[in-house]
Amino acid sequence: MPTSSNPGILQCAGGAAPLARALSPESQPTTALTLYAIEDHLSALVETLDTATADQEDELAACIGEALIHAIDKRDSMGRFLAHIDAQIGFADVEIHRLQERKRIFTRMLERTETYLVRIIQSLGQDTRGRWQKLEGHTVTFSLRKQPPSVAIDNESEVPPIYRKATIRISAALWEDLVDSVNVDLAGRLIEESKRSDEVSKSLIKEAIEGGAQVPGAHLVADAVKLKRG
Repeated sequence: MPTSSNPGILQCAGGAAPLARALSPESQPTTALTLYAIEDHLSALVETLDTATADQEDELAACIGEALIHAIDKRDSMGRFLAHIDAQIGFADVEIHRLQERKRIFTRMLERTETYLVRIIQSLGQDTRGRWQKLEGHTVTFSLRKQPPSVAIDNESEVPPIYRKATIRISAALWEDLVDSVNVDLAGRLIEESKRSDEVSKSLIKEAIEGGAQVPGAHLVADAVKLKRG
């Protein structure tokens, strides 16, 4: 059973050890675990839980539980640790947002710069074989690579429903009612309560245009090129 001669020390049967080492099968507990050093030891526990066996987790949980039940100060330490974790989550969210914004900025810079280079190469014209000229440097060569035909959407609202895919979300109970019986009142509820989102299917549009059809609000781009760095 866990014992403690110091209210700030958590000692388990068989000796005390930092939680990270206690999780290791080959560990030999020798060092006292101070719950006041909460970031070092409990953070180590969190980081190594994925590699711990069920028996090791149960033993540590029982050890910590005994201390929390019998010592008020250890409850305060655990509270500080959980607050620390909450703060780290908040910091991570802020950092994620910062990195996403940074990625967005650099992605836009890359796209705009590549667009400029494509225009420059196209301004040089094509050779007698119809190939775009290259811009060669000492360590890199810029060239244009022809892209497969792709669909460009001119006006999404004009694209007919046959070329759209709808995603509809309704409650499970309403769906079961619909399956059991379809009537006018239920159809009205379905339309009122369901959440529908439409997405234009470029693959369907491409297949139709290549088959000779005309699709309102869209056209096929057959001469697209992409910058290549070699």
